[in-house]
Amino acid sequence: MIRKSILQEINDVVGKDCKYEDSYLNIEIEIDKISSVTQDTCDFRTVLSECETLLSKDTKDFKIATWWFYTNFKINQIEGLKYSIDCFIEFINKFYTSFYPKSKISKTNIIEWLETTLTKEIENNLNLQNSLKDSELECKILDLSLALKKVSETNRDYFKTILKLIKKQELTPKINKEKIEVVETIKVADEKQINENKFELKIDDTITNDFDANKVLRSIKKSASSLSDYYRQKDYSNFKSIRITRFISLIDIEDIPTSQENKTQIQAPLIEDLQSVEKLFKQNKYDEALNLSEKILEDCPFWLDGHFYTYQILEKTNYIKQANEVKLELLNFIELKKGILNLTFADGTPFASLKTKTWIDKENKNRDKEEFKEVNEEKNIVDEIHNFISNNNEEESISFFEEKISLSKSMEEKFNTKVEFLKFVVSISRRDIANIYLEHILDEIKYFNLDSWNPKLVSRIYSFILTNFRSSEYHKDKIEEVYKKLCIVDIHQAYKINLK
Repeated sequence: MIRKSILQEINDVVGKDCKYEDSYLNIEIEIDKISSVTQDTCDFRTVLSECETLLSKDTKDFKIATWWFYTNFKINQIEGLKYSIDCFIEFINKFYTSFYPKSKISKTNIIEWLETTLTKEIENNLNLQNSLKDSELECKILDLSLALKKVSETNRDYFKTILKLIKKQELTPKINKEKIEVVETIKVADEKQINENKFELKIDDTITNDFDANKVLRSIKKSASSLSDYYRQKDYSNFKSIRITRFISLIDIEDIPTSQENKTQIQAPLIEDLQSVEKLFKQNKYDEALNLSEKILEDCPFWLDGHFYTYQILEKTNYIKQANEVKLELLNFIELKKGILNLTFADGTPFASLKTKTWIDKENKNRDKEEFKEVNEEKNIVDEIHNFISNNNEEESISFFEEKISLSKSMEEKFNTKVEFLKFVVSISRRDIANIYLEHILDEIKYFNLDSWNPKLVSRIYSFILTNFRSSEYHKDKIEEVYKKLCIVDIHQAYKINLK
């Protein structure tokens, strides 16, 4: 029975932290669609299945358990709520002292998400409200509120609106079903119109001059800033927020600003804001410090200390993947904008403080060492693959590749092995397999944001694709898209390739 397995201890009681596992990320991607402005549809049955697998076999994670509880409700409405609420409460009471995530902010955010989302669902659906006439369900929701207090370590009462709706249903005669359907249809239509009006970006069909283009760009940046702030308020480590902020801050920068004796005409951030970031950081108020730092960066992209603050906060709070992305984005930006570290704002404030410069210099040296190590490791892997292929038949070689990919020790090793496999199937004239596998590699590059965190590796992959796949053999638009991306990550390599 699935509920029983969810409540069973794993290894050291709560298992392992799975937040970087593919299955966990897949669940997050689907859940994010619920509030997506693109109106993508969440596959709740996939979410339910993957949540149950993780909770039963790998981890006791509060976020996963919350999504499992909510997904049961989405699939089976009030019956799904009744089915899962006892298990959810017992899960919290049993594991709340040790389950993942460890961050109090993350746990508080998921509680607020559940309360807000569940309340909105029920408030906007009269059929659901009419199903709430159940004193037993009222008691269970009160029990859930008590359990969540333990997690949030507050005395706040949760689900007040839902409890009021239950009381109302207990006192109100049953409403005529036809009337419910009419009212609900109108309400849903009105809500949809409101949402469309709220999120629709007002852009004309054609842009014919620079004035129109700048107007649209300002509108996009304003909407993107609101979106970034929304994600950041939910969870300051949110990848979307981090990436959107860097998109906003860097989109207008084509080259380093002009200067006289290294002094530019760009205004520095307000000294009060900079002092506030430093004070919050020293007081370990990391969520507030990061929030302010990221907001300053959106308005003042040349304040390089801001990236360092964000990196330090994410690293200190154990969001290593996010921290590394911030670091790599900054190092790549500085590498492209030679001399930017020597510049100052109009008042003499340096773009990068001595502390930030020292950190950047150290990270660049570390990166050089890692790249040298990676080149040697990659050569060893490639040599091993070539030796095996030359001494074995095609079928044995394919089995060898499957094993090498599954046993890869790092993401780089896995990608390099996959590219070698792609080269192999091209060499044996299996274009059918090559085209399918090429699609898989491009999807993974996008999914793992490889362009940002390892541009040298992705440059090698793109170069191989462009020199071995013609647009007549593969989708022309995708080949052109690969070339555009190569131009961004490695313009020198792109220059050597002629698509014609």
